[in-house]
Amino acid sequence: MLVKKATVAALGNSKDYSLKQYLLFANKLQTKAKESSSENETFTPSDVERALWSSAMETKQLAFTSRCRLQG
Repeated sequence: MLVKKATVAALGNSKDYSLKQYLLFANKLQTKAKESSSENETFTPSDVERALWSSAMETKQLAFTSRCRLQG
């Protein structure tokens, strides 16, 4: 689930689970980790993946909360 959410965030809603797509995904995570790192704080590709997943879950929760308010 974590990888799927991160993949969608990085590559779009692709159903292509080929090695080529995985390598593209891994490369994007590595690039973003390097961009996000500083002298004082290092980000790993795994950190980026978890951040993408967290963001996706927050968006999902906000949408659910909004629907519940409209129905209730």
